[in-house]
Amino acid sequence: MPKGGTTHQNPAQESRRLFAFPVGAFAALLLFLVLSSVVLGVILFATNLISARGLVTFLSADIAAIVAASFLLGWAQGYRFDLFEPCVVVNLMFLLYYCVRPLYLMSSFGLNDPSPFVSMNPATAIDYAWATGYSVVALLCFHVGYYAMRGRPHSLMQLRPSVRRWSSNRVTRVAIVGGLWGGASAALTLFFAGGIAGAFAKAGHLREVTSGDAYLLLGATFIPIVTVLLLADHLLGHPRRFWITFFFVLTVGYSAFFGNRTGVFAIVVSCLILYVYLRGIKMPWRFALFSAVIALVVVPVIVFLGFARDYPVGLSDLPEIANVMRDRDRGFFYQQMLGEFSAVDAFAAVLHGGPSIFPFRYGGTYLDSLLFIVPRAVWPDKPKDFSIAVGDYVTENGNDVPPGVVGELYVNFHVFGIVIGMSLLGMVMGFIYCRTTGGSVGALALYALFVPYFGVFLTRNSMGGGVLLLTAVLPMFLAIWYIDGGNHRSRKAICARQNHDLNYGR
Repeated sequence: MPKGGTTHQNPAQESRRLFAFPVGAFAALLLFLVLSSVVLGVILFATNLISARGLVTFLSADIAAIVAASFLLGWAQGYRFDLFEPCVVVNLMFLLYYCVRPLYLMSSFGLNDPSPFVSMNPATAIDYAWATGYSVVALLCFHVGYYAMRGRPHSLMQLRPSVRRWSSNRVTRVAIVGGLWGGASAALTLFFAGGIAGAFAKAGHLREVTSGDAYLLLGATFIPIVTVLLLADHLLGHPRRFWITFFFVLTVGYSAFFGNRTGVFAIVVSCLILYVYLRGIKMPWRFALFSAVIALVVVPVIVFLGFARDYPVGLSDLPEIANVMRDRDRGFFYQQMLGEFSAVDAFAAVLHGGPSIFPFRYGGTYLDSLLFIVPRAVWPDKPKDFSIAVGDYVTENGNDVPPGVVGELYVNFHVFGIVIGMSLLGMVMGFIYCRTTGGSVGALALYALFVPYFGVFLTRNSMGGGVLLLTAVLPMFLAIWYIDGGNHRSRKAICARQNHDLNYGR
């Protein structure tokens, strides 16, 4: 600002300044309040003033309090609200998995949940209380690490991605190569399933007939990647409507045939994120209405696919399964939906079993994830996923029951793993958010594909969610590196450009 000039701030910015206070003081106050609440809940439980269920409720409320405090912190410090920011994704996942789910289970009707895992789970209310308490610590540590790396508020006030490195011609080349590769993988899927008729007869269960041939099918990950890249190119002014629709439908259909609900959910969210970042939200009410419509369509589809996967039937039998689901009592749909948020159940089962059943692995589960790349044809006795051991402990049917990222950190390094691991995760996500939202269009496209899989990773573990995330993000990274010409700016240069644009009103 020139000497002698005046500053002009809008009322919202001025209001935030009136209530702004040091981040360190806020963090200390938040830590004190949360820990005081936890201690109070433990004291009330120890003196028999509340039951174990009441303690779970007490600790679940702490999750909600931390979520609310994180939003207030961002508002007080002048950060722009971003629905798809990592801390918002983490807050949402923790609310669903470690707040809503425990409260539901501790309610009078929640204990009669008909799902096999809940009815067979030996975990008691006090195990759920421990699991929820550890989750309180995990969420708090994530936010400490995240806000330490997120940067100053003004560096992220405006999303102005660089389009100078974006090449529409290279997008076309990637789409051709990726489309052919993905088509070849889809053709192999049909071959393993016994042709088109076999695929329709085994719809929703194709992962079972293609077990052991995952490497041959990895090319299918290029189908959603091409969809996202074409959408980005279209939003930059290069019409791609037909091919976007083609690859979007192919992505949803292929994922649905596999019973891959994550794939159905992820492509919708990725496209929505990219549109919001590149076009902006000009009419918030229209965006809210559009998001509500998507939720009303996608959520029932995902719940139905989860229900249908329990029946070894084909596509022609889906109407009958839908009628079976519809004829259940009114609360069945909500029980099925909340049953998707079972990470706290698995974590509570691990705590109930204790070290005698689940000894501390000291990083062993992460090593198993690295060994995932070794084919079973080469190593038939390759270790199974740790979450399968949890499923065997509860249901004895070999189900994959992941305890979430918090449970995996605990089973590796106890509470120290939760504190250090979630703090580091917060720092990494703060860095990623700063780098991608202030970088190129390619970086935003990569981030749009990354966010939904990051949410899934939080609720699963490194073997399941981590591998799923990497198989989607790594090919996308290579595609973006090619499209952007292999040139990557440093974080310092990105922030310097943002500061310049903000200070001079560009």
